[in-house]
Amino acid sequence: MNQHFSFIADLGDVELLHANADMPSHGHGINTQPEWRRLDDGRWQIDGMLLHMPGYWELEFDVRLADGSTQQLIYPITLEH
Repeated sequence: MNQHFSFIADLGDVELLHANADMPSHGHGINTQPEWRRLDDGRWQIDGMLLHMPGYWELEFDVRLADGSTQQLIYPITLEH
């Protein structure tokens, strides 16, 4: 909690990615601007995430697939104090 972290997401055939995090019950997101870059084999490196308080968060990935369609993927996470 309250520390910058990085992770690798295996998203398959994704051409473009936007990553963020939101805390829906509090109506706010994170206070940082994450950066992302494509690695290989459908993997992406996401840097600069910071979940600044305990509780329920949603990691959000807005993706554009190779066929031009877009999707939002949400990964729920509960951060304990």
